[in-house]
Amino acid sequence: MTASPVYVLDSPALVELGAKFDGQPSRFEALTNLVDEQRLFFALAVRDECQKICREETVWVWAKASYSKFGKSVEVPYDFCSSVLDVRRDLLDIDAADDLGSPVATAALALHLQEDGPVIVVSADESEILDRCTLPEACDDLGLECCSVDEFLGQVDFNLLAAV
Repeated sequence: MTASPVYVLDSPALVELGAKFDGQPSRFEALTNLVDEQRLFFALAVRDECQKICREETVWVWAKASYSKFGKSVEVPYDFCSSVLDVRRDLLDIDAADDLGSPVATAALALHLQEDGPVIVVSADESEILDRCTLPEACDDLGLECCSVDEFLGQVDFNLLAAV
């Protein structure tokens, strides 16, 4: 029997889920169930970016509470970040502050979690930053499976939850 995949969200995917789930608390509960089952994760950089973008929205409250459930268990060793940058240095936004950025952290987290089983990166990254590749492009080069938010919702059968 094949193990169920673990999903790793990037910042744009988390923001898109927040927009899709606005006013539908049962869908956030379904995401929480995936977190509780240790099947849904996101990097600290994603949580922090979500705070900047969605501070007053339900998705930020959900992200903050969810990250507190798994935060220490998914700290990414630097060598995974280094592995990502060795393959796709152009995933890094060179104009960003002093951090590696959420796309690098997301890819590194996925590589780290992949040691324990199948991982799918959920991305809505459509970078408009000159000379920066998108996370799906980097995933392809890193050998990571990647899907869109809509594909993720179909895989975990959120359509059934809409009727709840």
